[in-house]
Amino acid sequence: LGLGRRTREELRETVARLLPASLGPPRQVIVRAASAGEGNGGAVEDAVEAVSHDLRDRDVVLVVLGRGSDGNVVRQSLDVADALRRLADGNVEADGMALEALRGAAAQDGRCAAFETTAVTVGKENSSGKKMLVILLPEDGLEGALSSIAGALGRVARLLRGEG
Repeated sequence: LGLGRRTREELRETVARLLPASLGPPRQVIVRAASAGEGNGGAVEDAVEAVSHDLRDRDVVLVVLGRGSDGNVVRQSLDVADALRRLADGNVEADGMALEALRGAAAQDGRCAAFETTAVTVGKENSSGKKMLVILLPEDGLEGALSSIAGALGRVARLLRGEG
C-alpha cells in the first residue's frame, strides 16, 4: 500500500534507521501511516482506531500522515491532531516533543511548518496508569522530525514505562 511517496515498509525502515538507539528493540515503535485519500475521514479513523485499540500495548506510536490525492496534508493534519487530542491524557512534556518534531520537519521541508505536529499521552488499557506517547508526524519531513526527537524519545519511553 503506497502512502504519500513511500510504502509502509519504507517508512518502517526510515524509523528503524533513525531511532534504533533511543528506543531499544524495534517492537517498541509502530509506524501507522494514516491513509489520506477521500477526504479526511479515512486518515482520522485510521489514527483513532490504531491508538484506541490496535496499539495499546506500545510505549511510542508514530502516526505518519502522507500526502493524499488532494495534496492538502495541512488540513488533514489538523483533523487527525484534533482527534488524537480528544484521546489524550494531557502532558506538558508531550507539547515540547511536538514542537521539536515540527522544527526538525520544517528544517527538512519548509512546507511542513504549517503541519499540525502533535504529541499526546494516552493511557494504556489494563496497565494501572501507564501511558503511551502518540506523535503525529508529516511524511514529507519525517527524517528531520525523527532526528530532532530521537534522543528525547528514548528518555520519554523509559519514563512512561516507569523506569525512571
